[in-house]
Amino acid sequence: MKLALLLLFAASAFAQNAKVDALFSDVDKPDSPGYAVAVIQNGQIVHARGYGMADLERDVKLTPQSVFDIGSTSKQFTAACILLLEQEGKLALGDDIRKHLPEMPAYERPVTVGHLLHHTSGIRDYLTLMTLAGLDARNDFTDEETLALIARQKALNFLPGDEYLYSNSGYYLLSQIVERASGRSLRRYADEKIFKPLGMTSTHFHDDPAEVVKRRAIGYAPSKDGFRISMSNYHVTGDGALYTTVEDLAKWDANFYEPKVGGQALLDAQHRVGKLTGGKELPYAAGLMIRKHEGLRMVQHGGAWMGYRAQLVRFPEKKLSVAVLSNLGSANPDEKAMKIAALYLDLKPAETPAAPVKADAIRIAPEELARYAKTYYNQRGGGYRRVEVRDGKLMYGPRELRPVGGAKFSLDGPVPVFLTFRENSALVEVEGEEPNEIPAVQLVTPDAAALAQYAGQYRSEELQAGHRLRVKDGALHVRPGYGQEVKLEPRERDVFEGQGVLVRFRRDANGAIRGYTIGAGRVTNISFDRK
Repeated sequence: MKLALLLLFAASAFAQNAKVDALFSDVDKPDSPGYAVAVIQNGQIVHARGYGMADLERDVKLTPQSVFDIGSTSKQFTAACILLLEQEGKLALGDDIRKHLPEMPAYERPVTVGHLLHHTSGIRDYLTLMTLAGLDARNDFTDEETLALIARQKALNFLPGDEYLYSNSGYYLLSQIVERASGRSLRRYADEKIFKPLGMTSTHFHDDPAEVVKRRAIGYAPSKDGFRISMSNYHVTGDGALYTTVEDLAKWDANFYEPKVGGQALLDAQHRVGKLTGGKELPYAAGLMIRKHEGLRMVQHGGAWMGYRAQLVRFPEKKLSVAVLSNLGSANPDEKAMKIAALYLDLKPAETPAAPVKADAIRIAPEELARYAKTYYNQRGGGYRRVEVRDGKLMYGPRELRPVGGAKFSLDGPVPVFLTFRENSALVEVEGEEPNEIPAVQLVTPDAAALAQYAGQYRSEELQAGHRLRVKDGALHVRPGYGQEVKLEPRERDVFEGQGVLVRFRRDANGAIRGYTIGAGRVTNISFDRK
């Protein structure tokens, strides 16, 4: 009887593992980068495999021991170092960051260590700043250069604590605070306090781009004739740059159940979500995103950097975790991790208040949908959004808006989003956020003479970089420093947009163009003056 049960269990496990393997059949071949995966259940790795190649030049296969750059999944380790230093009494989350980084400006309201931890600082994202300055992310930048760029910013995206906006600058600054408070680099401090105690022998913060790393998976990006190497020379750490394996991540995951490092105090602090000034709770804790999925608590953080992608997701109530690391820039480890989790979890239906009517039950004539086909300006998102009818469907960019009743539509995605159309606006409702009304706008089409007014040289002292604007093929183009030229499409008067960049020109009392402000996702209102 006992033998029969063991055989039944083994057969069930084999079938489960085969289903996981099937998810990666598209890359599990000798001419493709791929994934390394570990499934951790009740504190044990129940399935671990590599799919595809770690090194296409040398024909090295991926394995659970392959070392990857895990991008922003690194942030939880930086956060843990900050929280351990707090336990040691060497800093407090309420500290003004200028106590540790006096070179930072004194803003209208102090930025605290806690603001950095929860992405509520308002400090502009340094990676976006580098892009706007025409700097190449593949090149190396010293800590001094990176810190100087951040410190040159005279303004914030918003007052500290008032809003949430993901910022790599915050976690880079945390790495510098670790160094100032401990007297050791983030790499050395994390080695001593986290990685060595947990036996994570293949893990380190990669602060030397020339360092040889055994079993490293090379990062790749797809190209028209196969793949090209996609890696950077950064030694900047904190917001990313952690090198690790799926096997080592399993050891870190175990610390969330039986904490050898930091004790229960670290676990409590790392899961404590941030709050805005008004008391509103955020889904972001200390380097961890905490949400509900199908009625279960889900703790996760993804990462993306150059040719690397990563996801570590945990379902504490089921004691199930999935680590998915990839060396292919077009990979989707988030989707893979959730599909793997679904194979192992007995999921219950999500509790959704006021569940919408199924879209399949509602049909709206194209001429009725055309009433909502307009361009809307989303100030919170920092850009213009076009709603149009295509093939009898209402589309929000590439995504379909599905009718749920009246003038209300749902937008498919990982987080529920609803749009309710009004006469000249739309109300956007996103789970966990305040409703956001976006007005409809009338687009303009400037002629050649009007476009010529904007051409010229401009410079930003905050970026210490210049932009050249010119009219080419009947359109306005901007070239950030030595960066790639971007075509700017006209929106409203003196407002242009292109490839995620929003440009607003300013005029003097005589109507002459004197400069502009530029925003791009995690950066707003960088000022450029005409030269």
